[in-house]
Amino acid sequence: MEISALHLASQLHKEGHEVKVVTDTCNQEVDVLPFKVARRPTMLDLFNLGKWAEVHIHNHISLRYAIPLALFGPPQVFRIAGWIEPDNKFSTFAGKLKRWLLSRHHCIANGVEVYDELRARSKILVPPPYDPDIYFLANRGCRVRDFTFVGRLTNEKGVDLLLQAMAIVRGEVADVNLTILGDGPERRSLEILAEQLGLSECVQFVGSAPPDQVSKLLNETKVMVAPSFIIEPFGIVALEGLASGCEVVVPDRGGFSHALGRFGTKFEHRDLRSLCGAMLKALERSGQNIALYSEVKEHLANYEPFSTTRQILDFSLSNTR
Repeated sequence: MEISALHLASQLHKEGHEVKVVTDTCNQEVDVLPFKVARRPTMLDLFNLGKWAEVHIHNHISLRYAIPLALFGPPQVFRIAGWIEPDNKFSTFAGKLKRWLLSRHHCIANGVEVYDELRARSKILVPPPYDPDIYFLANRGCRVRDFTFVGRLTNEKGVDLLLQAMAIVRGEVADVNLTILGDGPERRSLEILAEQLGLSECVQFVGSAPPDQVSKLLNETKVMVAPSFIIEPFGIVALEGLASGCEVVVPDRGGFSHALGRFGTKFEHRDLRSLCGAMLKALERSGQNIALYSEVKEHLANYEPFSTTRQILDFSLSNTR
């Protein structure tokens, strides 16, 4: 089950609503959750759920669930967390069908670019929340990690660009270090690139870690860097870094920039020199977000589960009753 869906379901349950979650995922163990989970439901299950629910909130859009529930139940609400296939001559039938369904129902976009692109019966912009119970300022003192990346090690995350930038930054500031937290198919090639750039002694690949360990590591970090090659719809990881007291370096396009507002240090998307300059600038001002943490908290309050869930529920109820 995706983290964002779990956050929403948990918060709705906390507020006293009866919640049932439908998912395609399997679980070998018994679900220990405060609400019911229907895993890989049959068509009959979907029919019964369609009659039972007052509101259907989809986490993105799956035709397997969207079509039956649209037939059996009330108007649907789709929480769109990423890009929908463009409507052009290369569009697949599935892509066209998804766009047609969305245009006839209500949509919640998680980022400005996604919102602008959506064609829906009605729509609202509600960014996904971060978890303030896990990500918070726990260290106002010395931080031993200069730069940290958090994310899956795939081509689109731009870690190769970050390593190239790190080689240049090392020429400006000696003895800086980089921690790469995450795993993925590109890990070995990135380790080789780090060796080729002469960064073996200052770059640490630590692999994946549970959220509490990620929070601990971020509280040891001066600057978190998100060098993504793609235009991200939103950037929860940037909020997690900000909440942990890091300076945060992000591209000037997409959801990362929107999430951070005035607190991020931005660089020109995909530009190596611009990234280097932003990293050096953020390193110089490290600790500033800690000094301004009361203002940071005001900004982060917009992205806490209670706030985002309330917006989603109000929008959903007003459009489906």
